[in-house]
Amino acid sequence: MEGEASWEQRRVKVEKEVILILLYMYMLHSFSFSFPGSLNESVAGASGELEFGLEIPGLGQYEDFHTIDWQRDIARDSMRHRHIARKRQGGSFLDAVRGAHDAWSGWLCVLLVGVCAGAMAAVVDIGSTWLTDLKFGLCPSAFYLNKEQCCWSSDETVVDVAGNCSQWVPWSQIFGIKEESHAGSYVVLYFFYVFWAIAFASLAASLVRAFAPYACGSGIPEIKTILSGFIIRGYLGKWTVLIKSVSIMLAVAAGLSLGKEGPMVHIACCCGNILAYLFPKYGRNEAKKREILSAASAAGVSVAFGAPIGGVLFSLEEVSYYFPLKTLWRSFFCALVAAFVLQRYPYHYTEFFFGTFTYLTFPTHFSASTLSTTSTPFSSTSSTTTPGCSLSSSPSSCSASSEDS
Repeated sequence: MEGEASWEQRRVKVEKEVILILLYMYMLHSFSFSFPGSLNESVAGASGELEFGLEIPGLGQYEDFHTIDWQRDIARDSMRHRHIARKRQGGSFLDAVRGAHDAWSGWLCVLLVGVCAGAMAAVVDIGSTWLTDLKFGLCPSAFYLNKEQCCWSSDETVVDVAGNCSQWVPWSQIFGIKEESHAGSYVVLYFFYVFWAIAFASLAASLVRAFAPYACGSGIPEIKTILSGFIIRGYLGKWTVLIKSVSIMLAVAAGLSLGKEGPMVHIACCCGNILAYLFPKYGRNEAKKREILSAASAAGVSVAFGAPIGGVLFSLEEVSYYFPLKTLWRSFFCALVAAFVLQRYPYHYTEFFFGTFTYLTFPTHFSASTLSTTSTPFSSTSSTTTPGCSLSSSPSSCSASSEDS
């Protein structure tokens, strides 16, 4: 009986110690939740630095493959906003400027994300088109132009049915086979087509395997996981966006059964993640950073399909977990900017980087017919004209030719 009583006393003592330890841990957790946030946000300026020159390490940071604390991050942002509003009311002119910067930093960030997403989509589209045409031939006068732009840069008005012109040289002619109907011409063209396709696919796989394994796949399932509050370090980094942009151009040009539309969401979110660190309001708060990533995903769908409203609906219905009303308007603005940049960028990139070309309407003559069609590079419509009429012909000569015919 005495042994059982001593054992019972020891068990009660251990239970009390365990309860005290749990209470102590709970108090520490509550203290770390309230004290750093309130201290950091109450004494921090709009720049996010403590007035006393102190930094609380680990605040707002999470380990890899962990889930963020939504309530804590939202509470920290609310405290920061109240502190900025309080300093703006009774502070100096510098405090007012900081408050204004904090107010429009969200719009500025989504503007930069939209411009970056549109520019990246334009580069991917131009690069994939050039690499695809590289499998068929080369433009010796300007190797950086694809077949269509190579013919635009020439002064010729006559091209064949396939769209070839004298400026564009197939691989068979580069190796001395002038006649296209020659059997050796078909062999050389087939060889280079297969060679470049295998080279592009191999290079894309090697780049992803060696430098950025996170660049594989479309990336949309992982983006949905990240927007739900999960941390995946490096998935939205600079190496990922660089390797993914290059590899998607190579993969599309290789002729693989995939497209560049899906990965544009991943590329746009990478741009949003990188640009968010320019603004401490978003770079130091994972919950606020998800707002920028939601807008970036809308921009990705916008540049992929040319549908800004569809991008906003995709971000709202499919990928976002935290989507306040202000994020809805910012996502729509970001998608509009990205679509506008994509629509304007490809048509003038040669003028920006490689000199000015004159894009004129030119007639395309078919040898098998007495008719010719006048087409424009930016229009899918065509009109029938009379033989003998060209860009430099006068209306009287065209009408005379029409009467003769």
